[in-house]
Amino acid sequence: HSDEYYAAALHTLSRPTKEYTALAIQQNQGSLDVLGTGLSDSIKASALNQAEKDTLQQHIGLTTQAIKNYMNALQKIMADKNYAFRDFRIGKYLFRQKFKYDLVTDYSPEEIFAQATTSKAYYHKEMFSIATTLWSKYCAGLPKPTDSLLLIKTVIDKIAQQHASPKNVVATATGLVKQLQQFIISKKLFDYDTAYSLKVRIMPAFMGGVSLANAEFTPPYLKSGTTYYNVADISTMPVASAESVLREYNNYSLQFLSIHEAMPGHCMQGVYSNKQS
Repeated sequence: HSDEYYAAALHTLSRPTKEYTALAIQQNQGSLDVLGTGLSDSIKASALNQAEKDTLQQHIGLTTQAIKNYMNALQKIMADKNYAFRDFRIGKYLFRQKFKYDLVTDYSPEEIFAQATTSKAYYHKEMFSIATTLWSKYCAGLPKPTDSLLLIKTVIDKIAQQHASPKNVVATATGLVKQLQQFIISKKLFDYDTAYSLKVRIMPAFMGGVSLANAEFTPPYLKSGTTYYNVADISTMPVASAESVLREYNNYSLQFLSIHEAMPGHCMQGVYSNKQS
């Protein structure tokens, strides 16, 4: 019933945002990859009888066509210059409610903003001090700006240039996870259970378009299985877009991301949550 499923999905659309429509097209293209050669080859090599294999292949074909029809409809919406997309901004009233439940806080957005504004001066001062000490390392020979924010920006821009190549991001992340594992074990930071498998892999295409990396751990109550640190395939992006992402996730910030998402971050969080369930 995949054709009915995607037809119903299209029927429920009512002035979607342009951003989410573009993301839906990208991620559904990724869904086609899941239903591609790899799945067909697995079915051929399986122990199913021929009738069962034929039925599965037929259903795959129908599902693939349903996804393509859905994507074509979304692409027509995107191409329609007169289409009235909904504003991505949800407005002050809805945002206040979303803010409360997303952050689980009684602070209002205005109160958080006021606190952040107060803190900004302190952190700019700290950043200026650090950037000044790093100037000779990263910006030697350049005239030092008198404006503190420009000095900070110049140092950050130089640091951002130090990053992996688009083709080596996954390999770099894999190396970082191994280093983090060794560090945790050598320092005995916690009772790290090495029996659980953590694998760094290219992010499945149907997950793409949101972040550079994410954690995908085994479902609740499943005591064994592989936990994945998914890293987006930057090499498929346009050159300018890839460079922008890599400048943000340079050699230093990629370490922070790997600590947060993989080791000892969300990947390990999922493992130990399941052990306690």
